[in-house]
Amino acid sequence: MAPGEGIGERLRIVRDEYGMNQNDFAERLGVKQNALSQYENGQRKVPPEIQQILASVFGINLNWLLTGDGERVLAPGAAPGQIIEDMPSGGDMFLIDLIDVRASAGHGAQNLNELEVIDTIPISRRFLYPHDPQRVKLVEVSGNSMEPTLWDGDYVAVAEGVTTGNNGIFLVNWDKELFVKRLLFKLDTLKVVSDNQSYSPREVRDQGDDFSIIGRVIFQIRRF
Repeated sequence: MAPGEGIGERLRIVRDEYGMNQNDFAERLGVKQNALSQYENGQRKVPPEIQQILASVFGINLNWLLTGDGERVLAPGAAPGQIIEDMPSGGDMFLIDLIDVRASAGHGAQNLNELEVIDTIPISRRFLYPHDPQRVKLVEVSGNSMEPTLWDGDYVAVAEGVTTGNNGIFLVNWDKELFVKRLLFKLDTLKVVSDNQSYSPREVRDQGDDFSIIGRVIFQIRRF
């Protein structure tokens, strides 16, 4: 069997459903048009990162994409964190809440459960491991302070309650607003860094009412 046989045809079905030509669809997937053509013709396998975009952006049931079984689109209405489809690879899909962080200014939320859920997005288990899917939330990045790592409108997955450990990108509550920032842990201080060098780093000595860590960013979804 040729690599991608069957999968390529189903990929073309998705493109046709959205009324896109190969150039437009390839741009949405973040690949070159000739690569998409090879996926559709069965000359190349559809890589995991493209499968994830199909699931998270287009809501495609990856079990259908890979095997032809089940519904093309993931069933709406499943509970957040619920397994919604067993994958042949063992990579189960979960629906993860998308939180309305843009409306959180002045709210002072210490817990993302306090904020409105505006959508649910299917995410593969392998992107969530080892975190509890019910403790992972998606939030939209606002502003340019984390460019070029994160762009305005990107989504990040936040593992709530993961507030210590190695340096990395975290969601923080700062003066009653939620921000995505890079944190550098030191012995007695915490350095808060914006990847955009136009913004100066700041240091925080104690977590309290003015500053607290909500959770660690475990992956991002680029907004197309």
